[in-house]
Amino acid sequence: MSHIDTDNGHPRERGRGRGRDPGDSGHDRYGHAHGHGHVHGPRSPRRDASPDKNPGNMAEQLVARSLRGRESNCTSGCGSGGCGSGGGCSTGGCGVGSLVELIVNEFVYDDPRRIIEVRYKGARKEFVAVPDEDLSLRVNDLVLVESERGTDAGFISMTGSLVHAKRKAKRLANEPMSTLVRKAAAADGERYERNRASELEAMRVCRSRVEAFGLPMKLVDAEWQFDHHRITFYFTADGRVDFRELVRDLAAIFRTRIELRQIAVRDEAKRIGGMGICGRELCCTTHLGRYEHITLDHAKGQGMQLNPTKLSGQCGRLKCCLLYELDAYVEGLKRFPPIESTVRTRLGEGSVQKIDIFRDILYLYHAALDQWETLTLDELRQLSRRREETET
Repeated sequence: MSHIDTDNGHPRERGRGRGRDPGDSGHDRYGHAHGHGHVHGPRSPRRDASPDKNPGNMAEQLVARSLRGRESNCTSGCGSGGCGSGGGCSTGGCGVGSLVELIVNEFVYDDPRRIIEVRYKGARKEFVAVPDEDLSLRVNDLVLVESERGTDAGFISMTGSLVHAKRKAKRLANEPMSTLVRKAAAADGERYERNRASELEAMRVCRSRVEAFGLPMKLVDAEWQFDHHRITFYFTADGRVDFRELVRDLAAIFRTRIELRQIAVRDEAKRIGGMGICGRELCCTTHLGRYEHITLDHAKGQGMQLNPTKLSGQCGRLKCCLLYELDAYVEGLKRFPPIESTVRTRLGEGSVQKIDIFRDILYLYHAALDQWETLTLDELRQLSRRREETET
């Protein structure tokens, strides 16, 4: 897709860029989809190759083909009786141990600069260098930042050693970054609020021009740069959109540099924000750093009812939180025999039809007796030991 921007009202076209997975934000430090000033159209999500083999255990059966062979991040045998909490989590969360090991052992971090993290409109964040070592800065302070694009304003979202810990986890060190100009004064705060208010009028004007040109695009948001040297319009569309005439028209109206940026529907929800069905603010606007490819296999693996209304977020895609507990299910299901496997009990041979990993219970069906039987995991192990002793 071509990108058109303008400089002082004169349109300039840039070359085409590669497509990008709509579920993957991949933002650089300016919040762009790829390089500075590029717009990319969506493409179909990347599919992970799955091995062509029959599932060997219950975990592989339930998490389906796209997830077979997935390894849990648990480092203490959580969910398999290997940790000290009797099946709970001894690390405070799966993956904590492995993440610490990754940060400490596999990456040498040496960046002496004073760095903060700044949050801009639309939950866009970037690391910013602070030249003044003695300047007092606190979270939620409004600051002015000088970047290659010009001067912009944002709120501090993180300071101190936490910033360096996050950068170390991201494997970033000594790279070029934007610079803090100063803490915002009262006049700067008033100008910031005026910019936010004028964006509503800019949205109204741009939406009317989109309708006038009959373009198949949905306008999502508008963002003025603090120094008014640029205004960026974010939109969603099903495919490529030829918006060159629209850019020329908007440049004549606003008399500044115009940038149109196509985003995916998940990025749309991130920019707009809101509350999830859980009652908390959307993950993508708070802590989620990147998007993962999610399918119904993730829900099936957790025994969830496949109700699209409950499984979809505000973006209309499957919820990102479907991945949060998946590793615990994959790890826990490895303790059980496969579905449809045969287990011999006092009632005879029965097939495994259902499993409750939280209560360690198997539900067996005896077809010859037309009868159901409930069996705990401990009872199953005892039956296995007795059978082994008998055979020996």
